Amino acid sequence: MERDVDSVLHLARVAAPALYRRRFAQAERDTSRPGHGGAVGTAELEQLAAEVNGRDYEARLVAPQDRRPYLHVQNRRAGMLTENIYAGDGWFWWGWAERIAPITDLAAAVATITRVLRAVEAAQ
Repeated sequence: MERDVDSVLHLARVAAPALYRRRFAQAERDTSRPGHGGAVGTAELEQLAAEVNGRDYEARLVAPQDRRPYLHVQNRRAGMLTENIYAGDGWFWWGWAERIAPITDLAAAVATITRVLRAVEAAQ
């Protein structure tokens, strides 16, 4: 059992970030596509932020120098429920390199993000 846990931790620390880097390496080099303002995915992330931002969720675009921009989304009612969302290859992505929805389907992306980050009320 302990060996299985070690394997999962190894994947989380080593394999997932490496997969993410390989998956987006080409997209990060391609900053010449129209509509991206020099940063791949920025326009799409801004559109997603406009849809997610509201009473229950805060979404803000973060664009670190020399790194891929991402959308930081946080549940306003449960601050520990937070994720970073990336855009590339025509998809919105979780930080662990799993697809959320195509960038052309904002409604599906919003539905998935809010479902994952929703706070569940405890039964009384």
